[in-house]
Amino acid sequence: MNTTHKTSSMIPFTKMQGAGNDFIVLNGIDHQFNFTADEWRLLADRHFGIGADQILIVEKTSRVDADFKYRIFNADGNEVEHCEIMPGIIVLTITDDGQVTVDMGVPIFNAPDIPFIADHLEHKKIDNYPAAIIGPQIEAHPNFPKRVNAGFVQIIDMHTIMLRVYERGSGETLACGTGACAAAVAGINQNLLDSPFTINTHGGVLTISWNKKEENARGEVDLNELKKSN
Repeated sequence: MNTTHKTSSMIPFTKMQGAGNDFIVLNGIDHQFNFTADEWRLLADRHFGIGADQILIVEKTSRVDADFKYRIFNADGNEVEHCEIMPGIIVLTITDDGQVTVDMGVPIFNAPDIPFIADHLEHKKIDNYPAAIIGPQIEAHPNFPKRVNAGFVQIIDMHTIMLRVYERGSGETLACGTGACAAAVAGINQNLLDSPFTINTHGGVLTISWNKKEENARGEVDLNELKKSN
């Protein structure tokens, strides 16, 4: 693949997906990636690039309680400000059967920290929201100064839901781990769900548990062989 980046060296990358939510993973420990938003967008393009919902760069960290840090770029080329929102440690546990459990940390409820402008917002209960139409409207709503993911939930029972997520900067994806966790917390806080529960997405099934403090997400992850792009 050709890019407009000033270097022409080969870029090693790994392609991974969980429940259809796919990522390009780059080794930022041994390589530097100073790409523009247009170049990140090209890498994520499914016709002219590698193709992915998001791009994840693993980098060195100065923290003694972590092995590495990471940065995420959406398919539109913009960087996710996850470091501002979730400054804690994310713990991965991989079992012999290929299941991956992620400690997602503590949910945020304070509106300014999200950020979310809550004043004068009307709430309406509307069934069968068309995610592809309503999703972009919620993502770009002025009450969310930095845009937002939009999740659409159908409750099957106290431990089972159906979920569709329109992700900020990526559009509707087959699955979304953070969206699943957000739906779980919202359901519990409204006494509509009880932990643990199963979240069904178009791409697969996720299992979420929440002890009212830290949240865990569990599911299968597929790892494609290491590839290179120039």
